Amino acid sequence: MNKLFLPTIVFFLFSSCSKKDGVVDPIIEGNTAGVMFFSSFELDRNPSTSGWAVYPIPPSPLVSFSSDVPYGGGFWSINLHRGADRDSQAEVGFETSLSMSDTVETYIVSFWAKGKGIVSMTVSDDTIGWYLGRDIIASSWTFFADTLDRHESRYNKLEVYFSSSTNDSLPSILCLDNVKIFVRKPNSLVLANQSLKLTEPAVDEFTAR
Repeated sequence: MNKLFLPTIVFFLFSSCSKKDGVVDPIIEGNTAGVMFFSSFELDRNPSTSGWAVYPIPPSPLVSFSSDVPYGGGFWSINLHRGADRDSQAEVGFETSLSMSDTVETYIVSFWAKGKGIVSMTVSDDTIGWYLGRDIIASSWTFFADTLDRHESRYNKLEVYFSSSTNDSLPSILCLDNVKIFVRKPNSLVLANQSLKLTEPAVDEFTAR
């Protein structure tokens, strides 16, 4: 399925991935209800993309790992690079099938990031569904959390993608760590501080052509 990112224009002074933050993950510790997927891009203390679809397929100069991590981020983060060529970019994606449900389900993606890029979430049946997209812009490690509702059980697929794609021609890096994907049913998960949701993402309904 092709990913369509909403066009936006942003201006950003890029800072390299070199600073740690002293803030802990705002998702309440110990609350694992509804966790569908978690990745800190490591396995047995080694860099790992287990569970992700990665483009370009490593080894590639556009995908690398760094020991620069947010507080509580383990040993490694992933860096998605973008060159001066608009086609020179990297992405990682998670896809999963969804079971039938009689109630509205809310899907939450939370993550730590720094640099610039794009995150998108889609619930669909590959022909029609709902799409959320936001620009990531952060000069230091920053916590993000976004939500997308599934109102119809026919939407049987969830996709979450991170990309180093940007709307300018400057080389950049998206540093990413501690990605968590949750499903929330009534009263099953609470964010410790909703104010940490930084900018309002765009949510659109789409129909495949």
